[in-house]
Amino acid sequence: MPPMTAVQIFIDAIRTGKTRTMLAFDSLFTPPYEAQPWLQDIKVAEVFDNTLPPWAVVALAQKGLSGREIAHINIWPNNLKEQIRGVVEQAIDAGRSVRFFWGLWDGTAPTIETDTSGDPLIVKFLTPRSAVTMAGTDVDVGIYPPPSP
Repeated sequence: MPPMTAVQIFIDAIRTGKTRTMLAFDSLFTPPYEAQPWLQDIKVAEVFDNTLPPWAVVALAQKGLSGREIAHINIWPNNLKEQIRGVVEQAIDAGRSVRFFWGLWDGTAPTIETDTSGDPLIVKFLTPRSAVTMAGTDVDVGIYPPPSP
């Protein structure tokens, strides 16, 4: 969930597990995959490390994500992006969908939970509760908790 989110959007995301990013990922990672221009590139390990490749930025923008939302994805930890890529690769190889969810947890770093036993495959992003702060009238959803004063 990107920083500086309206309170009602944040509440809806908590209730449903769906953010604009999760919905874009749901749409992007649904069969058929054969015609996708990124099909071979996404099978390359660590393709998302450090900076999203241009094709990923274009694909996410085409699914309606803003530059701010894409920038937020870009700074996710590389190990999480690689885990997600691996689940997507499994889905492609099996011709299955991936469904994405978001939530909060009590840990100190972002993490993901996956379930690859069914169809669709499931990826749930978990943000530390302590990374959520208020910024004026918006909710600031960080990736990591802010440093202690």
